[in-house]
Amino acid sequence: MIVEELKKLIGQPVKLEHPTNLTFGDYAANVRGAAAALAARINQQKPDWLEKVETVGDFVNFYLSSKFFVAEIKKINSEKNNYGRKDNLKNKKVIIDVPGSLIMNGK
Repeated sequence: MIVEELKKLIGQPVKLEHPTNLTFGDYAANVRGAAAALAARINQQKPDWLEKVETVGDFVNFYLSSKFFVAEIKKINSEKNNYGRKDNLKNKKVIIDVPGSLIMNGK
Protein backbone atom coordinates (compact mmCIF):
# COMPACT_ATOMS: atom_id res chain seq x y z
CA MET A 1 0.00 0.00 0.00
CA ILE A 2 2.70 2.50 0.98
CA VAL A 3 4.81 1.93 -2.14
CA GLU A 4 1.76 2.33 -4.39
CA GLU A 5 0.62 5.49 -2.59
CA LEU A 6 4.07 7.05 -2.83
CA LYS A 7 4.25 6.19 -6.53
CA LYS A 8 0.92 7.99 -7.07
CA LEU A 9 2.13 10.96 -5.06
CA ILE A 10 5.48 11.49 -6.79
CA GLY A 11 4.86 9.84 -10.15
CA GLN A 12 7.69 7.31 -9.96
CA PRO A 13 8.43 4.08 -8.07
CA VAL A 14 10.37 4.28 -4.81
CA LYS A 15 12.25 1.37 -3.27
CA LEU A 16 11.62 1.39 0.47
CA GLU A 17 13.54 -0.33 3.21
CA HIS A 18 13.07 -0.67 6.96
CA PRO A 19 15.85 1.19 8.77
CA THR A 20 17.55 -0.84 11.48
CA ASN A 21 17.61 2.30 13.60
CA LEU A 22 13.99 3.39 14.22
CA THR A 23 15.05 7.00 14.75
CA PHE A 24 15.30 7.08 10.94
CA GLY A 25 11.59 6.41 10.55
CA ASP A 26 9.36 3.47 9.70
CA TYR A 27 10.66 3.39 6.12
CA ALA A 28 13.57 4.96 4.24
CA ALA A 29 14.46 5.42 0.58
CA ASN A 30 17.93 6.07 -0.80
CA VAL A 31 17.48 8.66 -3.55
CA ARG A 32 20.94 9.98 -4.33
CA GLY A 33 21.03 13.63 -5.14
CA ALA A 34 17.26 14.04 -4.97
CA ALA A 35 16.41 13.50 -1.31
CA ALA A 36 15.66 17.11 -0.38
CA ALA A 37 13.61 17.74 -3.52
CA LEU A 38 11.63 14.52 -3.07
CA ALA A 39 10.92 15.22 0.62
CA ALA A 40 9.81 18.77 -0.18
CA ARG A 41 7.50 17.49 -2.93
CA ILE A 42 5.91 14.92 -0.63
CA ASN A 43 5.56 17.42 2.24
CA GLN A 44 3.66 19.82 -0.06
CA GLN A 45 0.88 17.27 -0.47
CA LYS A 46 1.52 14.95 2.49
CA PRO A 47 -1.24 12.37 2.95
CA ASP A 48 -2.74 11.84 6.40
CA TRP A 49 -1.11 8.40 6.73
CA LEU A 50 2.31 10.09 6.92
CA GLU A 51 3.29 11.81 10.15
CA LYS A 52 6.40 13.40 8.70
CA VAL A 53 9.02 13.09 5.97
CA GLU A 54 12.60 14.22 6.47
CA THR A 55 15.99 13.79 4.87
CA VAL A 56 19.33 12.59 6.19
CA GLY A 57 22.01 12.74 3.50
CA ASP A 58 20.74 10.84 0.45
CA PHE A 59 17.94 9.18 2.42
CA VAL A 60 14.31 10.21 2.71
CA ASN A 61 12.85 8.94 5.99
CA PHE A 62 9.11 8.28 6.27
CA TYR A 63 7.30 8.26 9.60
CA LEU A 64 3.85 6.67 9.55
CA SER A 65 1.05 8.40 11.44
CA SER A 66 -1.09 6.92 14.19
CA LYS A 67 -4.01 7.20 11.71
CA PHE A 68 -2.21 4.72 9.48
CA PHE A 69 -1.76 2.20 12.29
CA VAL A 70 -5.36 2.57 13.49
CA ALA A 71 -6.62 1.98 9.93
CA GLU A 72 -4.39 -1.10 9.52
CA ILE A 73 -5.53 -2.57 12.85
CA LYS A 74 -9.17 -2.08 11.80
CA LYS A 75 -8.38 -3.75 8.47
CA ILE A 76 -6.72 -6.69 10.25
CA ASN A 77 -9.72 -7.09 12.55
CA SER A 78 -12.20 -7.04 9.67
CA GLU A 79 -10.25 -9.27 7.26
CA LYS A 80 -9.05 -11.74 9.93
CA ASN A 81 -7.11 -14.60 8.28
CA ASN A 82 -7.39 -12.99 4.85
CA TYR A 83 -5.37 -9.92 5.86
CA GLY A 84 -2.38 -9.56 3.56
CA ARG A 85 -3.45 -12.43 1.34
CA LYS A 86 -2.63 -12.08 -2.33
CA ASP A 87 -3.99 -14.11 -5.22
CA ASN A 88 -1.17 -13.32 -7.64
CA LEU A 89 0.36 -16.80 -7.18
CA LYS A 90 -2.92 -18.70 -7.12
CA ASN A 91 -2.73 -21.83 -9.33
CA LYS A 92 0.99 -21.26 -9.93
CA LYS A 93 3.83 -23.68 -9.22
CA VAL A 94 6.30 -22.66 -6.55
CA ILE A 95 9.72 -24.30 -6.43
CA ILE A 96 11.43 -24.50 -3.06
CA ASP A 97 15.16 -25.06 -3.26
CA VAL A 98 16.74 -26.86 -0.30
CA PRO A 99 20.39 -25.92 0.37
CA GLY A 100 22.87 -28.69 -0.43
CA SER A 101 24.34 -28.72 3.07
CA LEU A 102 21.09 -30.15 4.43
CA ILE A 103 21.18 -33.00 1.91
CA MET A 104 24.86 -33.73 2.55
CA ASN A 105 24.26 -33.99 6.30
CA GLY A 106 21.46 -36.50 5.76
CA LYS A 107 18.73 -34.20 7.09
